[in-house]
Amino acid sequence: MQFAVYTGDKTVSDLVGRLYAIEGPGSKEVAQQAEAALLNANPELATLAELPEGAPLEVPDVPGARPTGQTSSLEAATSGIVSSDLRDALEAAVDALAAAIAKRTEEANDTLELVKSAELKALAKDVPEVADKLPQISTEAAARIKEAETLKAHQEQVAKDMREDLDAFLALLR
Repeated sequence: MQFAVYTGDKTVSDLVGRLYAIEGPGSKEVAQQAEAALLNANPELATLAELPEGAPLEVPDVPGARPTGQTSSLEAATSGIVSSDLRDALEAAVDALAAAIAKRTEEANDTLELVKSAELKALAKDVPEVADKLPQISTEAAARIKEAETLKAHQEQVAKDMREDLDAFLALLR
């Protein structure tokens, strides 16, 4: 018994062509048997259009058909699924952190623009408390921008290191 991952094959026949090597006399009948065996082992293939890519598939043994390199043992298939899920989770975390850093930078830039605006300058002329706070607000916003730039550079290096560490970890699962 072998396993595979669904990759968006359009028909069960296409799936058979990808998962089995079928040659010689009687190949048409063997292919039909392989289709029936796949459908029996994986009833979800009956609604192929609804099957998400990456879904695990059982690839049953079929006399006259050899599994291709697109199939693997349970251990290897599980490792591939786990690998894909871990990579997706890592990239989602990296993207979320990058978005948070970008938002922080944007907010600090917006603050600096507001401090420089004609409206706020006019208000500062009329309200001394506002005028007193503007230099501090500008300094703090500039510091947040610099901090975000430093954090972004650090985040990029940490993300690179985490990808390398994940690759090393996943290599141990193979």
